Amino acid sequence: MDSGELFLLKHLIFQPFNKLFRRFNRLKNRELFICLFLAADLMVGALLVQYFENAASQNRQDLVSFWDCIWLALTTATTVGYGDLSASSPGGRIVSIIFFYMGGIGVVAYLLGRMVEVGLDFRINRRRGLVKVDLEGHIILCNFPSARTIEQIIVELRADPRGRERPVVIVTDSIEELPFALQDVYFVKGSPIDEEPLKRANVAEAWMAIALAGNLDDSYSDAVVSAIVVMIKSLNQNCICVAQCADRAKQKLLKQCGADRIVFAGNLTSNLIVQEAIDPGVSGLIEVFSSNRDGAQFYSERLNSGETTVERCQAALCALDMRAHIMAVYRKGDEDTYIALPEPDLKLKIGDYVVYVARNRLDWEEVSANLRPG
Repeated sequence: MDSGELFLLKHLIFQPFNKLFRRFNRLKNRELFICLFLAADLMVGALLVQYFENAASQNRQDLVSFWDCIWLALTTATTVGYGDLSASSPGGRIVSIIFFYMGGIGVVAYLLGRMVEVGLDFRINRRRGLVKVDLEGHIILCNFPSARTIEQIIVELRADPRGRERPVVIVTDSIEELPFALQDVYFVKGSPIDEEPLKRANVAEAWMAIALAGNLDDSYSDAVVSAIVVMIKSLNQNCICVAQCADRAKQKLLKQCGADRIVFAGNLTSNLIVQEAIDPGVSGLIEVFSSNRDGAQFYSERLNSGETTVERCQAALCALDMRAHIMAVYRKGDEDTYIALPEPDLKLKIGDYVVYVARNRLDWEEVSANLRPG
């Protein structure tokens, strides 16, 4: 190859294509540009094919329309190739090679590749918790103490009718991706004390958020949980916020931060160990009562009707289930009060929580109706 040919290749092919490639890489909306280029390429090619085919045609009945040529362009560019139409003139065939084969098939292949790439990137980013979830009425779990703990919480939530159909979103920065695959369970990567990950978890539309302690033996775990509660309440005041507390002395702090419900997990395990050592069978019974999966369970309902007594409330429960029994009364306040095995004549006030044991959750509206006088 002599110097003249090299000069022509450099200035007529290499440099123009190099400039075009650089400009393409600087484009912000490459896919839009490619789509416009493809549409223009096929339309211009169709017009030229129509011109050459009709110019070469000797019979008026053999003339092709513009839409026939568009059909030819689309079937060729997408490699479908039905064969019902094809270019027969030399000019039409050359145009088909340049515009439909080189321009059309190459661009369509690029667009299909980009679609697959975008889909794979989305799936990877969603698995890594980098995609915003578009959910409503869901449950958010903040922090990831262990895979077993999280799975048990999700199983218990799904066993209760109130949480059975609700999606679960896990917000944590301690894992790279979920170690398990459960239906309607999503992952958002980030610290739950930061605003941005909670917004990606759509906390503004969440029904409930559970702030878990990362390590119950860590003296700072309650401080982290408090910060999570404050952030959640600042984004959604109506979200039911449940806080896991390691130290009962931090109960007042968590309440001031906005926690609606507090779970004291620090002493529960040690209490059950001692209880089982002294009274065999108690720990197993508590496990059955506290699980939503099978057997009888503890249930808690807020008293919204007028003042009544434990005896009348027990009668209203037994009207629906003879085996139901009131175990305690829970009164919220600056210092929460738990009245276990309350006396029958104990007066119940509006806002008290009645804790009862039954085979299934009873219809509390029907119970409340039975409590109304008359």
